[in-house]
Amino acid sequence: MKQSMRGVLCLLFGMACLSVCLSAGCGQPARAPGKSPASPAATGAWRSPTPQAQSPEAAVSPPVAEASQSPSPALPPSPSLTPSQGSPAPQSAAGSPAPSASAPAAFTDTKGCRGESEIGQLARLGVFDEVKGSFQPDKTVTRAEFVRWLVRAGQAIWFDNPGRCIALATGSTPTFTDVPAGHPDFRAIQGMADAKYLTYFGQKTFRPSDAITREEMVDLKAMVDQLGRVARDAVPGQVARDWGFIDADSISSKYLPAILDDHDQWLTSRNIERIWGRPKSFLPKKPVTREEAALCLAAQGARGSSFRTAAEALAMKSGR
Repeated sequence: MKQSMRGVLCLLFGMACLSVCLSAGCGQPARAPGKSPASPAATGAWRSPTPQAQSPEAAVSPPVAEASQSPSPALPPSPSLTPSQGSPAPQSAAGSPAPSASAPAAFTDTKGCRGESEIGQLARLGVFDEVKGSFQPDKTVTRAEFVRWLVRAGQAIWFDNPGRCIALATGSTPTFTDVPAGHPDFRAIQGMADAKYLTYFGQKTFRPSDAITREEMVDLKAMVDQLGRVARDAVPGQVARDWGFIDADSISSKYLPAILDDHDQWLTSRNIERIWGRPKSFLPKKPVTREEAALCLAAQGARGSSFRTAAEALAMKSGR
């Protein structure tokens, strides 16, 4: 009897243990400590079931790459960028691109010439507005042309400093009989005369159609660089000593002071050296070419007071 009771108790105990085990999930595989159960996305539980049967049309679907592309409205073109800036070109008040030192040259025949950069810079400043297509850098420059370009260059380079600019004449009595009020360059030439910059270019006539010579150009430019304050006290020996010109004796005496001053960067913009370097002969009576005139005009003033180049003026105007 005791054995029968013991057997019944063992059977009941075994059934109780089995019930507890099943309710606790003992039949599932054990999970490593610290790991969370896999998400439905990882196990594929979120994937839609594969259809059991499809029609022929449904079975052919477009490639995934094409299906992911949807047409979008066309975008407006982005502003053009200049290679040197990497940002939209600045605009002037009129909406056209502002002057820029990196803009292409304005002429077809200046590539590779010594004054290529200066010619292009002055052209973008509006100094050579009447010259179209080819610049003809070896062409000689007349007196009227040089004065016109000198006045324009000064106004363009010193756009923010009217005191450095030459004022155009307005209704004044002509100084020269061959430059009447109806002459196309009257306002520039008369403006220079009113500023006392043409003292040594003649008393009654200016000869505007004559080619300007080297000594005349340097004298006129030194006068403008120094705002008329050229000391008129120099002799050929001083010019020969400072510049080393073997033809200093052939320089007109009235132009000697300006040529001597041009040796000092604190007085002028060193015009001779910027144009011709340090030549043994100055050739004072030789006509000036357009390229030489551009090299002369591309820097204004003196380092002892105020000095600026055409390239610097372009950079300032374009906001750089």
